[in-house]
This record gives sequence, C-alpha cells and structure tokens, in this order.
Amino acid sequence: MKKVLSILLVVVTAFSISVVAFAANGSVKLEETVTVNAEFTVEKFDAPAAKIGSNEVEKGGSYFLFVPENSGKYNFRSIAPDTIDPRIEVYDENGLIGENDNNGYEKDKNFDLTLTLEKGKIYGIKCEADKGYNFLISYNAEIKPEEIVIDGGNRVFQLIKGEQCVASVSVIPNGAKAYANYTVKSSDESVASVTVNDDGDLVITSHKKGVAEITLTDKSGISSKCLVLVIPQWMAAAEGIAAVSFINSVFTFFFILIYGGLPLIGWISSLK
Repeated sequence: MKKVLSILLVVVTAFSISVVAFAANGSVKLEETVTVNAEFTVEKFDAPAAKIGSNEVEKGGSYFLFVPENSGKYNFRSIAPDTIDPRIEVYDENGLIGENDNNGYEKDKNFDLTLTLEKGKIYGIKCEADKGYNFLISYNAEIKPEEIVIDGGNRVFQLIKGEQCVASVSVIPNGAKAYANYTVKSSDESVASVTVNDDGDLVITSHKKGVAEITLTDKSGISSKCLVLVIPQWMAAAEGIAAVSFINSVFTFFFILIYGGLPLIGWISSLK
C-alpha cells in the first residue's frame, strides 16, 4: 500500500454581513452590520508520498508529496524511453521552486533537477507525461558531469587583436555538479590566453593574429575544446561593412586556410 500524505488548507478570514436582529422588546433592527471571524477548509489534497529511490508515475502524470528527512541537495531524474518526454515541477508553500524538461542532451528527453530542500518541510511534486515512467530521488548524491559545454556549444570564437570575450561553461546532465576549479590551456598563449573567473566562466583574451586551441578539463577528467581565431582589424571592418553572413564565412575560411592550413579545417569539421 502506498503511503499517502494529506494537506489541509485552512483559511481564517474576517468579513462583514448584514443581519436581522431582534431587540429584547421585540423591535426589529434591519441591516445591522456584524463582523464575523470564521474558519473555512478550502481544500484537502491527498497524494502518494515520494521516497528516496524509485517512484512510479502513472500514464497522464502524477502528483506526489515529499518530506525530506534531512536538509540538503536532492536530485530528481526521470528514467523513460525516447518515446516519452517527461517533465517535473516542484513546489513549496510559496509556489514553484524548480522545474525541468530536459537533462541537457539533445537526443534524451529525460528531466534532471537538483534542488536544496529543508528537513521536515512538505514539497509538492508534479510529474507530467503522456505515458507512465519512473523517476529517482537521491539525497546529496554527487552526479558526475558527462560533458562540458562551452558557451552553449560554440566551437569557434573570432576575435580581433586585444579583444576579450567571456564564454559560459555548463555541464551535462543538468543535475551534475559543476566544478569551478577547471584546468584551462591554450595551445598558443601568444595568440590567445584563457583564464577562469569567479563565476566559472572562461575569459579569453586575444593577443595577435593566428589560431589557438583552448582545452577545458575538470577534475572528473572530462574535457571540451574550442578554437580562437584572432583576425586582423581590416578583416573585422570589412565584415562590418558587408554585414552579410556569407561574407563573414568567406573571410573566416580564408583566414583559417592562411593561418591554420587544411588540418585546421578538418579539426573544425570533426567538432560538428
């Protein structure tokens, strides 16, 4: 038998009503205003209690109530085939505190959500899908990243000499722990150097025209690479005047051909 939790929502309100009152001598007082304090039960909500480990979602979706036994980080992950696109929403007494529809993988539709929850507090969980599936709840589990994504998947950064850009770093799956102590390396520091700021983003600085490969590695061992093309000022100006993406691609192509050679073109192709 599934454990069921109930939430009884009670509202205490004060309001004014008009009444017909009879005086002691039998006279009638019409529309005398009286303030009344009343307590009303406005909703009773029963739902199965979600637990650490596997929980079953019925076809069409299910609602759960979850009471953490400890304060800390909790991860919610669905386990569903490719034909199902599950979604999760988590609520406290103030409303929605977290939602997720995708774990970060393009071809995987499962959700992956990590939230910090308080011991003994009641949370509502709403799981959606057109078919049944299971989802896992884990407490303080370290989910290791499987992929690092630089700047949303951007593989090539085009800068002019002396220019600087900031590239975001994210991990897949979404519930994985992102490490701030990344190791970053440039294949040619004289062309472009790279550091990591306090937010865990990459700060790329260009120094002279050329090509440099940036490699980002975290302590779990996974890594990601991107390419920095430092172009001459005249080339950037020409692109701005043309303002056509085709012209931009032509300039980039010849720049790669001149400064990087055919192997570099193959490198870029292999990344896509």
